[in-house]
Amino acid sequence: MEAIHHQQKECNNTEIARKAIYSFLNSALSNADDENEEIESLDAILHCVKLACAEASEKEIVDIVTLAATASSSANTSTTNNETLYQNLCLPILETIGSTLSSKVLPEVLFLQIAMALSHPPAVVRLIELSSTAAAAATSDTPTKKKKKKKKKNNDKKSNDNGFVVIFVIGLLGHSDSSVRRAALAKFQSNSKDANHPTHGLFNDDSGSKFASSIVMDGAATLPAFFREQSAKQFCQTLLQYTVAVATAKWIPCPVGCQRAISVVLGSAELAGETSFPLADRWTLAGKMILQQLLSTESRLLIDDKVVDDALVRALVQILKGTIVNDSTEIRDVILSSGRGMRSRSYSVSRSNGGVSYADPYPDGMVDAMHGCLSAVDDDDDDRCNTIARVMIQDILSSRSWCTSVFKESLSGKERLGIVGGFIHVLETNPTTEATNAFLGLPLSIKDTCRLLSDYKENLGAIATLMDYIRSNSSQLAAEGPLSPVLTSLFSVLSDISSPDGMTEDGIEYVRHSTLQGIVECFRANGKHKVSNGDLTKYTLLLIAHPKFVTMRKLYKISQNSLNMMIYIPMRGDYKNIKLSSKSTDDNI
Repeated sequence: MEAIHHQQKECNNTEIARKAIYSFLNSALSNADDENEEIESLDAILHCVKLACAEASEKEIVDIVTLAATASSSANTSTTNNETLYQNLCLPILETIGSTLSSKVLPEVLFLQIAMALSHPPAVVRLIELSSTAAAAATSDTPTKKKKKKKKKNNDKKSNDNGFVVIFVIGLLGHSDSSVRRAALAKFQSNSKDANHPTHGLFNDDSGSKFASSIVMDGAATLPAFFREQSAKQFCQTLLQYTVAVATAKWIPCPVGCQRAISVVLGSAELAGETSFPLADRWTLAGKMILQQLLSTESRLLIDDKVVDDALVRALVQILKGTIVNDSTEIRDVILSSGRGMRSRSYSVSRSNGGVSYADPYPDGMVDAMHGCLSAVDDDDDDRCNTIARVMIQDILSSRSWCTSVFKESLSGKERLGIVGGFIHVLETNPTTEATNAFLGLPLSIKDTCRLLSDYKENLGAIATLMDYIRSNSSQLAAEGPLSPVLTSLFSVLSDISSPDGMTEDGIEYVRHSTLQGIVECFRANGKHKVSNGDLTKYTLLLIAHPKFVTMRKLYKISQNSLNMMIYIPMRGDYKNIKLSSKSTDDNI
């Protein structure tokens, strides 16, 4: 350890200090059966800890805490030596980190944040216990006298700190390991005995004792039922506000821990039912602001490289979906494996006794938020925006029930077009098979389709996408009524992209061909609905006379007989057998 003593003298360089800490912890782990030398060097390393934490990045702090918390719980030694190593070496380091950073974040909050991000149960339990010790120390160190002008500010800060603790402890109650849930429950029960704590009284009655046992056994599956209890309703809105406080904190050393804790709270709030957590409250008090944080490039809630936790995204998307769980709905817990080494939970919701329904009307701003999420997708591999859009397409826009009950029946034409506009942006920017299939499954009306063809007539990529939709859904559109308005719009598009002053981008021939195919499919699907003689004559004359289409006829092998038939049909008034034969393939384009 002579190198560490030397580094203490040269410790103006924080990088050297951080290396000394890592060296010390790794050495302690390698020599866990003989920690005497490490104990002698402890003062030197604690000096390095103070220096490193003063200027270290959030990620470096999390790494140091994680190493100190896991080293003593994963060493290849006896349980007794593990505990000695932790008490004599790692615990002083963790306590020093907490006290050094106390001006930025409450030590109790810091340790709970990092605990929420770890998957190693013994280390998580140690951090939960350490957070309680830090909280007790902070209470005993609080001055008895305060200046009046600072009293309100200090009270606000204490309220926020308590809120942070509540969110992280609830998040840990949903952990997959029962030892972690037991430690988190002990902390929750201890807090609930404090008359000034927001959780006061929640576990001090018979129902609280009943839920305490269930939480240890089942974890997150018990939380919705707990929130439904009358004793819990008094702080439901406050709980949602606490999630926003966590998401918008000025300093977030462990974003992944914050995101996972928030996702547990929001997921449990949804399943608790509409009486305890109304959808409007979940959106206005929490979902809206947290989503804004995720979409902001300046957000402190984002993990390195703008990665966002999938569980949080799904919790927010469920709010946007407008799902309402009635209070009498039965909830069954299903345990699934998680990629981060923990078990994640999904829930099967029974539709008996009212089951699940959708909000009608949607809370203000939710549809605009959906459009904003889709429109934020870019082609720079921004995992944050792409993840949000991907989950939204999977959980909302691919849902048959949502498309029928909400998109088709509840949303206005303007709102539908806004969502479709964002969807088209996704398909132009980051197309996937999943997104394409979801788009083709949207129940657009004839009026929607015509409006989209008009709005995007100068966007070649959007036109190609809309032609795919029309070809795939011509029968669905025809079931609504005559397709004359759609045909008029299609021929208008065809004329625009074929005029001498029209677009000349690459792929325009493909779009022309797609438009012709769309016209053919609409004629076929139109069935018994007749097209007026005037309109049909206008369409056929356009195909025959336009110079662009003379070339196209040769390119797509459109026979003269087919064109003659199109001219002849209006004269005799027979529209049933109209068709435009084409023998072209993709190789012709």
